[in-house]
Amino acid sequence: MDLIKIAATIAVGAIIGYFTNYIAIKMLFRPRKPIYVFNKQLPFTPGMIPKNQERIAKAVGTAVGENLLQKEDLLQKLKGEETKSVFVSEISTGLFGKTESIQDMLLRWNPDLDMEEKKEKISCYIAEQILGAIGEMDLDDIFMKIGTDALADIRKNPMLAMFLNDTMLANICGKLSVSAKGYLAENGMELVVPMIQPKVQKLSETSVKGLLEEWDISEEKIEDIVGKIYDQIVEQKARELLGKIQISKIVEEKIQAMEIMELEELVMSVMKQELQAVINLGALIGAVIGAINLFI
Repeated sequence: MDLIKIAATIAVGAIIGYFTNYIAIKMLFRPRKPIYVFNKQLPFTPGMIPKNQERIAKAVGTAVGENLLQKEDLLQKLKGEETKSVFVSEISTGLFGKTESIQDMLLRWNPDLDMEEKKEKISCYIAEQILGAIGEMDLDDIFMKIGTDALADIRKNPMLAMFLNDTMLANICGKLSVSAKGYLAENGMELVVPMIQPKVQKLSETSVKGLLEEWDISEEKIEDIVGKIYDQIVEQKARELLGKIQISKIVEEKIQAMEIMELEELVMSVMKQELQAVINLGALIGAVIGAINLFI
């Protein structure tokens, strides 16, 4: 038998098998849109994946959400020491690893933040709390104790003691208490706010690290506190939050929203070698079939 004929027959079979599989794989994604001739849609248009994108998205979403990535798996991952340590480390580094002031940190997060307005509101809020606490105090009793102690030596004089008896002192202290409350109610903010503003300004210029060190709170203590908070959140809220997350639905919506070109690139990036192996296998099978035909 002519060797050229044998080689040609096998080569033709290999080429046919190669391009048949190549075209079949390409037709999974192409054409991307239906093609019409004389108002008739040609068969196999669009490709199998564009045509069944919705069904594929639902199937993949179900597979991922119900089999590959179950909520219990995520919960166990959240409970793991590795995840916890990353969370704790990030918080600790964020607090102790930066020397920028609280004001600069807030402005970095929100450049449009009016710090002067915020500091004014904080000063007024603190002043209101102080004045509110003073208003709830029993000033009658406080003035009575102060007056009794302050006038103790004077009241040792029998003549003066007659005029400064307990009844008279209680009346005086009661009037002082009423006057003091009225004065603070009318002028308290003007008195207290200017005293608080420098404190608030100094606080805003302090770094979180400096503030924690001033309060004698170590990095180890912060890590311990953050770790306990993380455990509580995971135990009490993580299951509830994960229960509201529909993983299968998210995957399904993501695939449905993808352009066919993006979907093709995704599949090819994952299965390029495997699909190429299928094409090469087509060439091999074509070559074998060509060789067999020589002897039939």
